[in-house]
Amino acid sequence: MSEQNLLMHSFTKNSFSDMMLGVRLPDAQDKSESIFNRACSWAYSSANFDDPGYKYIQIFEPGVVKEIQALAKLTPEVSLTLHSQERNKSHLATLDWLAGNLKYASSVQRLNLATAYASFGQIHQAAEILRTMTLMRRVDGGDLEFEFLMLKFVIHNRLQDCASSSESMQQLFSMAKSGRMTASQIVEVCCQATVWFHKTAEVDRTIYEWFFVKSKTLLTAEGSAIPEGMKSSWYRAVAMIPSRGKNDQGTRTLMNHAKTFALQANATSNNPYSLNELKTYFESTIKEHLYGSKDYEKAEAAALSLLKLDPHWSPNWAEAAQVYMTTGQYNTAEKLIKKAIALG
Repeated sequence: MSEQNLLMHSFTKNSFSDMMLGVRLPDAQDKSESIFNRACSWAYSSANFDDPGYKYIQIFEPGVVKEIQALAKLTPEVSLTLHSQERNKSHLATLDWLAGNLKYASSVQRLNLATAYASFGQIHQAAEILRTMTLMRRVDGGDLEFEFLMLKFVIHNRLQDCASSSESMQQLFSMAKSGRMTASQIVEVCCQATVWFHKTAEVDRTIYEWFFVKSKTLLTAEGSAIPEGMKSSWYRAVAMIPSRGKNDQGTRTLMNHAKTFALQANATSNNPYSLNELKTYFESTIKEHLYGSKDYEKAEAAALSLLKLDPHWSPNWAEAAQVYMTTGQYNTAEKLIKKAIALG
């Protein structure tokens, strides 16, 4: 089978591809949808574009949508004409309409538009919107500055524009040093700074270390008001530090804290954002035991927990398959890969 035919037979149209192509938005209340799909749909459906705070749980690189578009073109039963017609009435069409009337849009409307575009994988469109906002009063030292700079950092990171993402992080650092950030915002920046300092070094060491020390003090202080979900994200991020030093016990100690706070977040709220904290904990635990501790039983346990929590997200089945590939259980791995393909 040729590579093109293999791709055609491996691509299954699903609600994720429909959402990212702008065909239709999944039901945010439908438990048969993945956590990611439900979160994106809920954020869009419940957003008031006149208010700040459009939520997202993950922003993909622009290549994800390009791959979906390329695969859709290769698949005869997927009509791109139909996709085009349906997009004209979809969530992306609404965003496109606002972008077409941008000169009338306020700073908060533009920020929400950029965030919504980014959450649906439209990274270049999001970057274009952000470029129009630089000197607007509410983002230039105003109440939208933090949200604007955080999104700008993430967007440039996904575009692999390290110079621009580094500049955004420097601006966040200046904002924090001047006392214009809340405790929760400092913890949120620390999560990003820690991950990308260790992954790509696009964050300056001085900035990373400042946010780490400051956020640790704020997060561990008696009576800390940092939300449980954010605490979970912080512990999961800083677990990278002992992990890179091959300190398996230190990594697990921090990851246990991440799990505890993720469970606490879900005890008081069962929305897709709280569920995502638990989902990302299991994803990180798989990697921890697969590539760090080499405790494959614990990697398998985390994989099974991930599948139970979020069975409708095909990458989860591929991650679980990797565990069985590593342990030589190829028949089981093959079944899981087929399940991933069937889900799309």
